[in-house]
Amino acid sequence: MLKRVSEKGLCVTLILGMTGVLPGCSFLFTTAPKSAESPAEFVSKKCTTSKAAPIIDTVIAGYQGFRTVYAATTDKSSYDGAPISREADIAFGLGFFTLFTASAIYGYYVTSKCSSRQEPVIVEGPARPEKQENWDEDGNPRPPPPPRQQWNTQPRPPGQR
Repeated sequence: MLKRVSEKGLCVTLILGMTGVLPGCSFLFTTAPKSAESPAEFVSKKCTTSKAAPIIDTVIAGYQGFRTVYAATTDKSSYDGAPISREADIAFGLGFFTLFTASAIYGYYVTSKCSSRQEPVIVEGPARPEKQENWDEDGNPRPPPPPRQQWNTQPRPPGQR
């Protein structure tokens, strides 16, 4: 025999069910970079660099924070006839705020790790000084030498023109 469920019970059941379905965009859609077990092992660079999921989590966490503060500052009479009580609304808001904040932090961490792994590491060494003969005693570069003449300046043997 089926038992009739009140609207309040149905809303609480739906919200609790959605909590398990909506664990946060970053938890669902970001892939962390794999680390190699040994230095000789190949490391895959397939990971998430897009910050779209953590940004969505940040927006949702901000909305949940605002909604929770609003519910906390509202009096109980505004919840008359509502499917959930004011206390339950505040509790759900804090839960969702915590969930989406944690998901956003995780997403930003994963995407920054992946971005740093994707970028080539450029190691800059000290600049090589030019040869000392190209500099004068004041540290200024010397001008280039004048161009050499292209004709032969050796004297010709007598009798040749």
